[in-house]
Amino acid sequence: MDIGWSYEDPLSDAVRVRDHVAFWCELTDLTLDGVDVPRPESLFFPRGRR
Repeated sequence: MDIGWSYEDPLSDAVRVRDHVAFWCELTDLTLDGVDVPRPESLFFPRGRR
């Protein structure tokens, strides 16, 4: 399963994010200032689908 995505050839309203990568926070382990950040639930990735 992919954890990141990008717009390689964006439409005009998304040109500013060309060549940037976005990560699904529901699938990524994140530590902020030494504290683990829990993964959120979303419509795209409910807890049972991870």
